[in-house]
Amino acid sequence: MFECFLSQILILLLILACNVRILFIKNPRVDCFAVFSPCATIIAAINLLCFDLSLINIILFILAIFTSLINFRSVLRLRARLLVDHYSTSFVVFTIISLLITVFSLAVIIYFRPVRLNPSKFNATKTQISLTGKSIESIRLKTDYFQGEKPTGMIYIYEPSEKEKYSYKPVLIFAGTNLGQTKFYEPYFFLLAQKGYSVMAADFFTKDTEFFQNPIMNFKNARRLFTLRMKQFDTENYHKLEEFEDNLAAKKYETLSKFSYEFFGDDRKFGYIVDCVSFDSIYSVVEKFTENSMGFFSINRIEEYETPGFGFIGQTEPIFASYQKKQRDTSLFIPRYVALKTAEAFPVEEPKPEEAETAEEAAPETQAQDGKADDAK
Repeated sequence: MFECFLSQILILLLILACNVRILFIKNPRVDCFAVFSPCATIIAAINLLCFDLSLINIILFILAIFTSLINFRSVLRLRARLLVDHYSTSFVVFTIISLLITVFSLAVIIYFRPVRLNPSKFNATKTQISLTGKSIESIRLKTDYFQGEKPTGMIYIYEPSEKEKYSYKPVLIFAGTNLGQTKFYEPYFFLLAQKGYSVMAADFFTKDTEFFQNPIMNFKNARRLFTLRMKQFDTENYHKLEEFEDNLAAKKYETLSKFSYEFFGDDRKFGYIVDCVSFDSIYSVVEKFTENSMGFFSINRIEEYETPGFGFIGQTEPIFASYQKKQRDTSLFIPRYVALKTAEAFPVEEPKPEEAETAEEAAPETQAQDGKADDAK
């Protein structure tokens, strides 16, 4: 989320540099700063493809297009290397409007910036693995990113830096939804990794996860926006979507359980973390993997966790948290508390040195002492 924030700042700074030039024209010159407006538009478009189709990103894209239209003739003059000695009244008025919107947007985005999460501060690492396949059951690792089928899923593994030291602890598995994608739970995952747990979280965008009839609405970066819109204005269809995702939850966790065998071995125990998933769906998965499964933990049952289904938006999406009447939290208090409760739900004692190993180490010393005794006799 912090990477998206940085790209938003870059877009606004380019627009700001383009607009502010009207205040500093004294002598005839080539209008070089006009080129910043199309650059901002290109970056804003890439932003929509790489990150969420969020309201902020859409506003910045519209602002960048607006600024580019204002500066269209300026870019043509720049291409022809014509000198500029004054700006028209209409150009100045529209540029001032764009400037004011840019300054206001910059202030809002900086104020509601997400909390930066540095893995090294948690003594943790993060690994991303691409998946491909047409359905959740058939999804597999994507070995070559530029060839074959397009990516239809992503696995994120959060581990302690000294993972061998904590290999006795279970792997905690989480599957994201349209509203609660894995990136909105990252503070919680890093805190679990800090406690020695390995977390395997995943987002799926296969064909069988598509609920909307419109292909644009099913685009992976657009699903959350249209799901939020449905939750707000179309509660009947939203309840249908909840049932649809609840039915998919069992398939997601079953598939991730099989990936756990592949990544962590057949002997490693694992548990399930769920948020607003029905008991029947997740318990059916627990019954299929009784040898390795340690059960599940529903974080939405914790009273202090006040944004069930959305993740920890107080750290990852403060501007949306303010809409939910929650404040930006840099202390990570809520995710830290939920991580503590999760660790209590999956208690594991640190293994002690085996007596057999101790006996083997002591055996040579015993034999040596016996040998000395025989010599003395």
